[in-house]
Amino acid sequence: MKRFYLGLLLISTFVLVGCSNQTVTKVYPSENYVIRYQNPQSSYAAVYVSDNDDPNPSQTVEDFKINLRVTESTANSRRYDIIDRQTDATKFKELAQKFNDTEYNKINDIPPPPMMYVQSESLNIVSDQDYDATHPAGSSLNDLFLVKYASVDHILQNHYDLTPTEQQMKLGLYVWQFMESVDEFNQRQPTLVGFDFWFYPTERPTGNKQHRFTITYKNVEGKELVATTLPVLILEQEEAPNP
Repeated sequence: MKRFYLGLLLISTFVLVGCSNQTVTKVYPSENYVIRYQNPQSSYAAVYVSDNDDPNPSQTVEDFKINLRVTESTANSRRYDIIDRQTDATKFKELAQKFNDTEYNKINDIPPPPMMYVQSESLNIVSDQDYDATHPAGSSLNDLFLVKYASVDHILQNHYDLTPTEQQMKLGLYVWQFMESVDEFNQRQPTLVGFDFWFYPTERPTGNKQHRFTITYKNVEGKELVATTLPVLILEQEEAPNP
């Protein structure tokens, strides 16, 4: 019996010591709202089925969307070409001061994705096939697509105002997410924008054709990143029968 109680005592002691040695991770307020900047050196584009974010690009679709990001790997797209306190503390501090992002002083539960820091000039999307009667192969399709993207220009320009817009509340977007036509993006020319764009067609292409979409991003300093999707067969939707 004594051995039994002694065994219990040893087990209890081990459990207590083990618990007391557990490391508790503390989260501290950050003086910066943007915690990572990005200077992308490459781009990758792929077509997906519209109703999910399956990471396997679709080869035959009816409804579709197009993603433009840094690399083929979705996980690595937010890790490449990063500037933060660990990779380049001097450059990070310089950018934080430039964009007046030094007084956030809060715990950021949902930080924005990495932000580019040179003003955007344009996005342009084309196909190697006739999209419809008025958009032949190689012509701009900007007027036929919406683009969803992340930007924090307005947040930093208004001293960390995190009030969502009516559109953001209606569409369930984060305060740093926007959705507008590609033409509107080109008029806005945001600076602090994430290199992760989703393009949604407002008009479907005519005919059953195999498209290769090419998307070009430019900034005002002359950087140009171009990516072309794999061929994807887009099926024309059948018209609903007359009642």
